[in-house]
Amino acid sequence: MLDREKSVIGVLLLLSSMLTMMSGAIIAPSLPAISNYFHSTPNSEFLTKIVLTTPAFVITFTAPFVGALSRRTGKIRLLLSAYILYAISGSIGLYVDTLYAILAGRMFFGLSVAVILTITTTLIGDYFSGAQRSKFISIQGSFVSIGGIVFISFAGFLADLSWRYPFAMYLFPLLFFVPALKYLYEPDISSEESPKDSGGKVKKLSNYVVGYIYILGFLGMVLFYLIPVHLPFLIVNELGESASTTGIAIAIMSVSGATISWFYKNIKARFGFFQIFFSSFFLMGIGFIVITLAPTIVILIFGLIISGYGLGLLIPNSNLFFIDNASPARRTSLLGGLSSAFFIGQFLSTVLSDPVFRSTGTQAGFLYFAISSFIISILVMVILQVRKNK
Repeated sequence: MLDREKSVIGVLLLLSSMLTMMSGAIIAPSLPAISNYFHSTPNSEFLTKIVLTTPAFVITFTAPFVGALSRRTGKIRLLLSAYILYAISGSIGLYVDTLYAILAGRMFFGLSVAVILTITTTLIGDYFSGAQRSKFISIQGSFVSIGGIVFISFAGFLADLSWRYPFAMYLFPLLFFVPALKYLYEPDISSEESPKDSGGKVKKLSNYVVGYIYILGFLGMVLFYLIPVHLPFLIVNELGESASTTGIAIAIMSVSGATISWFYKNIKARFGFFQIFFSSFFLMGIGFIVITLAPTIVILIFGLIISGYGLGLLIPNSNLFFIDNASPARRTSLLGGLSSAFFIGQFLSTVLSDPVFRSTGTQAGFLYFAISSFIISILVMVILQVRKNK
């Protein structure tokens, strides 16, 4: 493969990765306005939050099957189809006028995200290897966060004009559909060897280890998605700021995630996977404590920056764990399962947290989840010690 072609492929994979970050957070600044617009719909505030997380519910049940489907259709054909579905279903808020129609469109949108997330991450493992793969995972995590900065900030300003306008940003994959059609090719993984341990034996991931990573991915997303779901209501209703301020605040958090992701390769060279998982949850807990105590938007943003560091470690660490340790034939299925774990966490984040925030208030509610994050980080270290003693 020519260097130019590989560079173009790399850019296309990075753009595809950005689509998954956009999938929920783009419309986060619009949530209060959507709730007000559909105020006559029963339970409009709760249903509006579900608009944000419905794609995650669909991804939960479809992502594990992406691997089997890709073996029948081919990865590239499936990915290109998902681009089209993403654009059509994602932009539905532009032209429908019922909350239930938007929810229905978000279900199809979830299907497209399941395919894009799983296939894109798998292709990174297929196209790259060794140190180049680890470096690209770092760049991916950083690029996704940078994309969040640009798109979420812009979405905040659009939401001030109309709650519908941010939905237009889901048309983004149409801009690079033609280059993807031209340059992406079906990878040949038949000659790629399975990963081996230090003794030269083929690594075999036990179901217990796979389960650990899935649970950590699930819990990480439950905690992280408290921010795009509940933060807009905190900033607008309790701190008296605008929707654009919400977009800026979340974008600043994305900056911190981009920064830590950029250095993930260096961090991984010094620390193990489970040590990085510990740091991820610990940082999210610290960030939530700051949000709980924040009297002003400036201090609240400081808490978001710390939380962003946590997410910036969680996603690349989870992806690289399976890319490095799974056999080529099993990689897509395991990454599909990871996508499912991520997005069921996003979906259930609203269901599990809404009663807490309703009873305590939005700002105080973050304290309970800060404690939960610290407990998870301690359990990660316990798992690490158990694995070392085996």
